[in-house]
Amino acid sequence: MSDDGAALDVPDASFVPNCFQLMTERDRIVRTCRIVWIKQNRIGVEFETKEQSAITHRERQFLQYLRDTNWQRAASLPNSSKLISKLLGNGWVERRGEGNNAAYRITSKGLAAKIRPVKI
Repeated sequence: MSDDGAALDVPDASFVPNCFQLMTERDRIVRTCRIVWIKQNRIGVEFETKEQSAITHRERQFLQYLRDTNWQRAASLPNSSKLISKLLGNGWVERRGEGNNAAYRITSKGLAAKIRPVKI
């Protein structure tokens, strides 16, 4: 267990919903969890914070350009340095290179953000 998430052993991972609430006996704090990986009967969950609960329409639109984890040249993406800075800061995308050689790809956090409810 860490501040960001935990690995949990479960009897059958197929019966665990994608999002759920978890309370540990150690600190008796209820945390909203989202599954980020499954390996047999062990699941990895990320603890969601209020900032993680929603994504803006504009953020989701940009992430749609990065559908998979392949690198996309910056020239083929919408030009919005402020939005890209925010996505980088959230850990939703990563950058390789600079200037005209820059390329971006979506991270596992970005893939998870893409399926969250849109903030209205």
